[in-house]
Amino acid sequence: MILQNIKIFSVLLCSFFVSANLFSAELPIGQVYGAGLTYKKHIKDAGERFQKDGPPIFIKGQRSLLLAEKLQNVATPSDAIVYSELEALEPGLPAKIQKDFDEFPLMFDYEAEVGLYFTRDVKASEFNTASLKNAVALFSANDLTLRSIQVLGDKQRNVYDYWSVAKSFEHFLPVSMPRAVSDFSLTKWPNLSVRLWVNGEIRQNETMADMAYSPKQVLQALTRYTGSVIPSGTVFITGTPTGTAFKVSWFKRFIANFLFWARMFKFKMVANSAAKDPNYLKVGDEVIVEVQGVGQNRIKIVK
Repeated sequence: MILQNIKIFSVLLCSFFVSANLFSAELPIGQVYGAGLTYKKHIKDAGERFQKDGPPIFIKGQRSLLLAEKLQNVATPSDAIVYSELEALEPGLPAKIQKDFDEFPLMFDYEAEVGLYFTRDVKASEFNTASLKNAVALFSANDLTLRSIQVLGDKQRNVYDYWSVAKSFEHFLPVSMPRAVSDFSLTKWPNLSVRLWVNGEIRQNETMADMAYSPKQVLQALTRYTGSVIPSGTVFITGTPTGTAFKVSWFKRFIANFLFWARMFKFKMVANSAAKDPNYLKVGDEVIVEVQGVGQNRIKIVK
């Protein structure tokens, strides 16, 4: 069930959120975007560096949306589905992978995030103000990702196309119901905690104070895709904090690039290492994401 089919009910009343006749009708959904590498500690986890011109932005397909305030199942994509997507992205790539692997190495990862839903058109000129009035609703999100596909895209010219494929399989974006915000600051993120549990074990536990960019900088990066107006109905996830399964030090990334290791050799090495890592998601795992005061989403990984 995706957000287009959801009737929005009243939201929680507190000092930060407003009640909401705002969402009394069916919620329209536009393009779904995500920001990557926005939390300082996670940037280090990924062996990356802060980018002065703002975080990378990728497209996440609409089919990934799943309302999951009640426990929902998310199926691991089959080899046939994964290879079909990879063949469309890069013809011949599946054949290269199948030479070394009987089954595609998923490296199935989780990412707890704060999501923004735009309730009206937002012009880039509004970023010159201190805040956006009656323009944004917040939700919790889990940006599920096949890290193996991201690894395959490393150093490719169209690297963020690989990110999009890795993150856009069906139901790869479990979310909670949006909560409307009357006054969204462009200078400072709300001090919300972002937490994720796998089978009751907490894996991510951070606050938005660790964000490397201001809200204004992140939204300006988004306008590289949307143009001078972020359209009403746009869904935007703002990045994940430290604690994901995928980690690689900057030094290891530097050495791998310095030695000019062949692409498929690097992929095989990373995938074989990940196969021994118990932190990647597997069938039977239950995952809960909670954003303080915003909501929870809950899923179970199935075959």
